[in-house]
Parts: sequence; C-alpha cells; structure tokens
Amino acid sequence: MGKSFSVDIVLRHPSRSPESISEALSLKPKSAYGVGQNLDAMPAKRTFFQACLQEALASSDYEDALTKVGQFLEKNAAFWSDFIGGNGEVELILNHAIEPQEEEGDKILELLGCTPPVCPRVSHPLQATTARKDRAHGFR
Repeated sequence: MGKSFSVDIVLRHPSRSPESISEALSLKPKSAYGVGQNLDAMPAKRTFFQACLQEALASSDYEDALTKVGQFLEKNAAFWSDFIGGNGEVELILNHAIEPQEEEGDKILELLGCTPPVCPRVSHPLQATTARKDRAHGFR
C-alpha cells in the first residue's frame, strides 16, 4: 500500500528561480523549472516549483498534517507577502488515495470516520435522491 495522502505546494513566479524558492523555504522540489527554461521548444514564462509538505499512510494523521502545513505557512509569512507581492502564485494541493471497495456506499464517509450504520441517510444520498425522483416520475 502506498501513501494515503499528501499535501503539496505549487509556486509560480515571473522572476524567482527554483533554487531561491527552495533555499528560502528549506524545501526540496518534486518538480521545478525556471523562467526561460525550454519546455517543448517554448521558454517558460514563469518559474514552477512543486514540493511535498506532508504525507502519511494513515487517514488518522490528516489533521496533524494539516496543522503542520498551517505552521509552515505561518512560519514563512514574510516570504508569502514578498512572493505574492511580486506577482507570485501559491497553491496547496490535497491528495488522498481511496482504495476500491466491494460494498455499496460512499467512500468519503470512511475517510471522515463515519460508517453507514452511524449515518445511513448520508451514506447513500444519491440513491435516495434518485429514488425520490423516480417515484415522482412514476418509476419504481
């Protein structure tokens, strides 16, 4: 089984280098290229920098990971002001793996710690909505 979730950060800037971003934030990029670097025969108009801030195997670690991301963002508040003030963009990406399941129901409830017996109406909202629409139109 691979990682269950990760929180990535993507930064784009018209003039900063990936190296300067990496050094300022003490992050190693998963992917990066600089302004002017050739991409498919076209020079990049902006620097691109993507790094993983947090990752874990257990969904139960999600809250702690988000707390750590918040602390990272606060710790680097001066950088964000300068970066965004210089026409930079910052994006957080929340990735979560969902394993296929055999039984009916919505997997998102499992991620949130709910189980169908605890919240049966929420576990099948699309089925309930579809059934009501079918009855309203004379279908069974």
